[in-house]
Amino acid sequence: MKKDNNKKQDLQTRREFFKKAAKTVLPIIGSILIIQLFCTKSNK
Repeated sequence: MKKDNNKKQDLQTRREFFKKAAKTVLPIIGSILIIQLFCTKSNK
């Protein structure tokens, strides 16, 4: 029974880690892409 609880706990902590990582990384990637779009349009 404890193994099942440990597996569930581990999955939850992994899920939380990926949620936090996505919340911090995605805005950075999005802002870089937007800046690149503006730079390429202004160069034309």
